[in-house]
Amino acid sequence: MILLAGAITSLLVQGGKWLIDKLGYEMAKITILISVFALSLIFALLKYNNILTPEFIQTFVAILTMAIATYELILKNIIKAYDTLFKKE
Repeated sequence: MILLAGAITSLLVQGGKWLIDKLGYEMAKITILISVFALSLIFALLKYNNILTPEFIQTFVAILTMAIATYELILKNIIKAYDTLFKKE
């Protein structure tokens, strides 16, 4: 769960930096606030209408955590080893 939280936080920070670079600080701030509000509203509506069950959310979080862990622990090391072996200079 900590790995998932770290990955989400990192993704959000990088996305915020990208938005600030592209749109400027004030416009990025407005865009982020509108996006958070819209996502919260959609999540609340789906939860209220029982479209998103607690089991579905638990399964989704578990699958996402396993995918991130697999990348961080296995694939990242393979990619790094491949890059060092076949590095073109």
